[in-house]
Amino acid sequence: MHMNLVGRTDLSVSEISFGCASIGNLYREVAEADVRAVLETAWESGIRYFDTAPHYGRGLSEMRLAPFLAAHPDAILSTKVGRLLKRAREDGVVEVTIRHHPALHRDLEQELCQ
Repeated sequence: MHMNLVGRTDLSVSEISFGCASIGNLYREVAEADVRAVLETAWESGIRYFDTAPHYGRGLSEMRLAPFLAAHPDAILSTKVGRLLKRAREDGVVEVTIRHHPALHRDLEQELCQ
């Protein structure tokens, strides 16, 4: 697959990325085995750039992506910052806080640790 440089950096990403909202059960529940299979198929097809966010399945996308990334250290990951998820309340509602600088820096560090 063709790779593209990002701006004026040395970072090279695949021409096609894998958007991870679907593995966070965006439209329907996806079985763990199917998640692993689709990620491996994407890798075998040459995709090296994976895009996720804390809001994709209330963190499910990131949790499912983590073992895959551990096994594929050459993968490139992008995510989003600026909104902070809190644990669901007993009624299942997830609280969202809109973050502003300097809190964005802390959010980014939190994302890197997941």
